[in-house]
Amino acid sequence: MTGNFPRNFLSGRRPLGKTLLFFAAAQVVAFGLIFIVAELVMGGVRLSLRGAVRDAPSKIVRAASPVPGWEDRVLSISVVGDSHTYGKGAPRGLSYPDQLAALINQTGRVGGTNIVNLSFPGMNSNEASAKFLEHARGGGSSLAVICIGNNNKHNLNLTGFLPDEIAGLPVKERLYHLLEHSGTYRLSKIARSRIRQAMDEDGSKVYLHDAYWRDCVLCEEDEPFLRSWLRHDLDLMILAARARGIRVVLLSYYYAQAYIDDTMADLAAQYRIPFVDVRRFGLPPGRDIVPLLGDPSHPNAEGYGIIARKVFDTLMKNDLVPPPGPRGVAGQ
Repeated sequence: MTGNFPRNFLSGRRPLGKTLLFFAAAQVVAFGLIFIVAELVMGGVRLSLRGAVRDAPSKIVRAASPVPGWEDRVLSISVVGDSHTYGKGAPRGLSYPDQLAALINQTGRVGGTNIVNLSFPGMNSNEASAKFLEHARGGGSSLAVICIGNNNKHNLNLTGFLPDEIAGLPVKERLYHLLEHSGTYRLSKIARSRIRQAMDEDGSKVYLHDAYWRDCVLCEEDEPFLRSWLRHDLDLMILAARARGIRVVLLSYYYAQAYIDDTMADLAAQYRIPFVDVRRFGLPPGRDIVPLLGDPSHPNAEGYGIIARKVFDTLMKNDLVPPPGPRGVAGQ
């Protein structure tokens, strides 16, 4: 009859109220530990981002056979993004920016391509705009390619979700606020997302079905907010670039995300700037894209190569690669 339940629980020796109080206290302690760990992790991310902003990796890829007399002509490109720009899923040196530099150099129009990589895995659009704006204030490049927004679903860092008077409180008081106002809501959304993912996944379908909502904090019902948030940050970057004579190209992800794709397409039309659509790597529906993936969420070297080629074709079509001309340096 009693099964595995403790005898004193079934006999009523421990009042139900005390039992519930114990479980409630245990949940508070668990939430507290989660919050403290999250605070430490995000603190590390913020320090890493600040260091990356101050010292963004810059790499000049030299052309093998430039037109004689143009050896010193260098095209400088800032690439803004997250792990998809960083090159996760492919061997080092085979990200789309690396392969794009090689394609530009093959034209012979430049002596080299200077890639200023402003990407960082896990970065959201708010962090990307802060990073790009600081880079632009320091001189920037002649061209910027921006692919950002995917991590806005779960990286809420620097987005002002908490009022200033709450964000400045000690950890314990912030914990109380989150538990009281938003902790249960966010955790329930994560749980729901994981349940839906488990129901939807079917072998390789995880690569093609709405897997990008996995572990979201802001989910499908929050798309209107995700659109306005991304639009705000892209607006900041585009306007800052224009003020400094930097040409901008917007780049989609290889998988469709309506709030990103629609926002980028709208801004491209508004500002009359190129939008490179690489959804499904340009393959028709029904064609398997799994061979182009390095992991379930990122392209492999071949996939990045297709993206690089599409960006390169767009640059050439819009005269964003310096045409043959006098000896000199392009894109200081």
